Amino acid sequence: MTKPAHKILFVSHSAGDGGAEQSLSELVQALPRDRFDVGIVLPEQGPLSDRLDAIGIPYKIIPFVRMKRRPLMNGLTGFVRNCLDLVPQLVSLVRPNNVALIHANSNTAQLFAGMAARRCGIPSIWHCRDLAPMGLERLFVRKSATRVLAISNAVRSHMIASGIPETRISLLQNGIDLERFSEEKDRGAFRKERDLSPYCSLTVMAGQLVPWKRHDLFLSMAASVVARVPDARFVIAGDDARGDHPGYLQSLQENAKRLGIHERVIFAGHLADIRPLLRDADCMVHPAAREPFGRIVVEAMAMGRPVVAVNDAGPADIIRHGKDGFLVPAGNAEAMAQAVVSLRQDPALSARMGVAARQRSLAFDIRKTAEALVAIYDSILGTPVT
Repeated sequence: MTKPAHKILFVSHSAGDGGAEQSLSELVQALPRDRFDVGIVLPEQGPLSDRLDAIGIPYKIIPFVRMKRRPLMNGLTGFVRNCLDLVPQLVSLVRPNNVALIHANSNTAQLFAGMAARRCGIPSIWHCRDLAPMGLERLFVRKSATRVLAISNAVRSHMIASGIPETRISLLQNGIDLERFSEEKDRGAFRKERDLSPYCSLTVMAGQLVPWKRHDLFLSMAASVVARVPDARFVIAGDDARGDHPGYLQSLQENAKRLGIHERVIFAGHLADIRPLLRDADCMVHPAAREPFGRIVVEAMAMGRPVVAVNDAGPADIIRHGKDGFLVPAGNAEAMAQAVVSLRQDPALSARMGVAARQRSLAFDIRKTAEALVAIYDSILGTPVT
């Protein structure tokens, strides 16, 4: 006799379109539905709920207060309000529905998911996708999670340094749907839409429009490349979805003017589908240091595009320097520029790295990630009896 599927309740503190939310939607879709009956709690409607609707994953909206890391009192006030409101609502979902495990998709989500799990006497998983210094998490999360998942070796080391017992941490690197990023049809569509020559050198950056992603370094790199590659063009894709950094886009645009490259840089904003941009790119540059993983790095590599990234944290787990991309010192715009120029000036190198990049991306197949998570669930809940 087959045991019924385990009910897993995921908790996400955001319904946005960031890497954590994209990874969550692809991960739950890849889990075997005969083994796990999945539901998700979201704070609001958004891009994530749209994706869940599309793939048939049920979710419930439970609004809760967004907690900013600064000022401190804002975070504490939000924490108390969420404890009083969100935790009881999570408990009310768990008990009547026989939820077997709560899986929190972020540090913030685990603050409340862990409390609800402990009240209900069930295990919880803390999926850590962050390298930010721990605040309230240090006090309330470390003892509440049955298992802690780190999305990169850098995150794993960060958690150990923050006091999480190493024996409770499992490495679970993000995966992507490789089939979505293998299509070469409609190549040239982005260039045509943006009136870019099919022959120009196109270097791109994609990510949230927030300062720590280091768009300023990308622009400095672009200015250096232009001096050696006259037909160079650049695209910055992404926006500040939460509105935390008003004026940041304008400051970048002004910086591009100061550098004399504003006519060569397209600020494309948020792209609901990043694939047309990646198809038309010659390479991608990811200048952020302390990137927890770098999902966009894998996506570009899966499209056969070499990536130039900082030799630190998540990208250092992904890219093999000199084989499928380049790893450069943090904060070094000139090193980034030299890598981009070398790819432009040596088409054979670029093509060879592109092939190697696609091959490397196979290690991050979402199906492999889901299989690893199933093994973790089984170690906590027990394997099924047939």
